[in-house]
Amino acid sequence: MATIPIEERVTRREANYAHLATKADLQELQASLTRWAAGLLIACLVSALSAAGAAIVTLIVQLAN
Repeated sequence: MATIPIEERVTRREANYAHLATKADLQELQASLTRWAAGLLIACLVSALSAAGAAIVTLIVQLAN
């Protein structure tokens, strides 16, 4: 079995690194996901408050009649 020189092995490994995410890529992804999560949380809260408000108004109208 032939032994591959270490320089060639390192070169082969480093050639495969181009498709991997960098630290900056991961930080950008984390910031993007954080913004999405915050937006989704706000949307859910607004939706829940709207539904609760509609239920309260309906209850008041029914009790008034």
